[in-house]
Amino acid sequence: MGPCGCGATAVALGDAGWGRPGRRILAPGCAGCVCGRTAVSLAGFARLAGEGLRVVAGAGTAGAPPTGEGLGVPELVAEAALSQARLDWFQSQLARLGEPGTGGAGQV
Repeated sequence: MGPCGCGATAVALGDAGWGRPGRRILAPGCAGCVCGRTAVSLAGFARLAGEGLRVVAGAGTAGAPPTGEGLGVPELVAEAALSQARLDWFQSQLARLGEPGTGGAGQV
């Protein structure tokens, strides 16, 4: 797993603040950034995921956001999956705008 958004080494997966009801998105976070948010430790996430999943925090550099350099195939596949999840969420929001009674184009 990559570093926290602030660049520090992640210690947990915390609520990213978006997602579908019952399916919140988790993002890596350092102790300072994850404080006050719903979070699960890396070991706890691996235990809940089961099937021998191992979660390893990548080294962070405090104060410097991640650059993406040096990523291997597993990291790029994970980034692609995350991008797809974000696209799915965005499309669901766009679809909701056109539903009747929501103020979208379908409202009469």
